[in-house]
Amino acid sequence: MQTNARTRLDEQFEALAHVERRRLLVALFRGGPDGTVPSERVVLEVESWAGDREAASLVALRHRHLPKLEDLGFIEWNQQDRLVTEGPQFGEVEPMLALLDGNRDELPPDWL
Repeated sequence: MQTNARTRLDEQFEALAHVERRRLLVALFRGGPDGTVPSERVVLEVESWAGDREAASLVALRHRHLPKLEDLGFIEWNQQDRLVTEGPQFGEVEPMLALLDGNRDELPPDWL
């Protein structure tokens, strides 16, 4: 049982290891009451963070970050409807998201 809990904690840290995944998960955490964030909203946020790397960041979002978060169970991604919703394991990472979001003013600006 401890190995499983340690593995899940490692997966949470893996999900939060990249700034674009942190921002996406926090956007979902702060999303509407139904727990959905239209992916075009998240993409627009990523575009503003990307600067000169805009195209590469969008490709990474669609081909790396969204699939990774979906594989870990933290999100469900409906590519056709362009919606990202809380996945079955979202509750596991939610306390860390609350901590990050609640302390956003204390964190370095490039953390979120």
